[in-house]
Amino acid sequence: MRRAPLIAIAFLFVSVIYGFGFFPAVTNIGAVLRHPSSNEWEVICFTKEQQLSIPVTNSSGIFQAHSVFLATNEGVILWTAISAPSSATAVVNFAIFDPGSGAWQFGNSGPQMNAAFGSYSVGGIVTWQQKDSALPYAYRSIGASTYDPALRRWMTVQAHGIVADAIYNNAYGGAHSWLESVQPWNQTSPNWKGSFRIYDPFRQRWAGGSSPLFQSSTCAIGNNEGTVTIYRGSDRFVYGFLAEVGGWGGSITAAASFFTPSRTNGFAPMKVWFTDMSIGASNWLWSIAGTGLTNTSRTFVHTFTEPGTYLVSQRASSYWGSDTSSVAIVVRARPRLKINSSTLEITGEAPAVQILERSFDLASWSEVRTVTNVTGSFTVTNVISPSPREFFRVRQVME
Repeated sequence: MRRAPLIAIAFLFVSVIYGFGFFPAVTNIGAVLRHPSSNEWEVICFTKEQQLSIPVTNSSGIFQAHSVFLATNEGVILWTAISAPSSATAVVNFAIFDPGSGAWQFGNSGPQMNAAFGSYSVGGIVTWQQKDSALPYAYRSIGASTYDPALRRWMTVQAHGIVADAIYNNAYGGAHSWLESVQPWNQTSPNWKGSFRIYDPFRQRWAGGSSPLFQSSTCAIGNNEGTVTIYRGSDRFVYGFLAEVGGWGGSITAAASFFTPSRTNGFAPMKVWFTDMSIGASNWLWSIAGTGLTNTSRTFVHTFTEPGTYLVSQRASSYWGSDTSSVAIVVRARPRLKINSSTLEITGEAPAVQILERSFDLASWSEVRTVTNVTGSFTVTNVISPSPREFFRVRQVME
């Protein structure tokens, strides 16, 4: 029979972790917390990245909360909203700027019952764990969320049904792992279980695993480049994630290269952000075939100024080895207008272009027609003359 709590006091620990999977392409960001009234709040997120032409600002919108705690680090903004002073319900919110969509992307943990605040920021991935300190076996759940730029949404996972007196949460070094004590930790030999998970970008899902139940008076858990090690006294139990099969079972987590470009085709000049999502890596080397260009940042941006097809490669490496993946980037010549009296001639190459006509009051533009699969040249006749340049323009509508 479950004992009723005497006091509803609880803690929600939040951390942002570094070392595997998604790492934000834009890390130079900021946030402002507004408090327009006694129970109203607003978080305003903005970019400071020099690679962006202008700062991009977005708001969380006005929300109700008794108190809010804000943290910003290495491309992730998170804030924990506490519902009321006498209630320990909290929601962990998080945001990143995705240059692929050109917008801020928001996510949240959902309501965490009997949970107060606490936040720690290291970068990349958000985790939280729910604790009700008024109860024995007080830990109840642990969650994590990471952003997938290919899907353009946050991917969240939460382990419910945990009944633990203590959780030792280790979020550094390549995987999210934790130890659960399934009876009071201060007994001579409590029962323990290790759990771990990693985001698999190849299958676009979280992949979890766990150790058998064991007894030990001393234990610890650690991560190193995606490999999880559980220490039980002098014994060690090692778990590795196998990217080729999408599951745990190896003795190490070998480096697996994976990245997402913000776009793969378009007109020159074309800026592309390359976002790392590799597994088990600690070093990265980027190269663009035929250009001699290399880069050792985890995530980087490059502007292609000339038309052509470029093979961009990432070599992700760790102590255990390296892995390479590549993506072709197609850059096309921008369509141009040639005007001969009453004729618009489009030259170049594009999947689709839109021909627009200006209104007589010069205040707006409306579509005349859309032409698909443009190659070479295309002529639009019966254009109002003189000065068709002032009344017509071409816009690319699909890349």
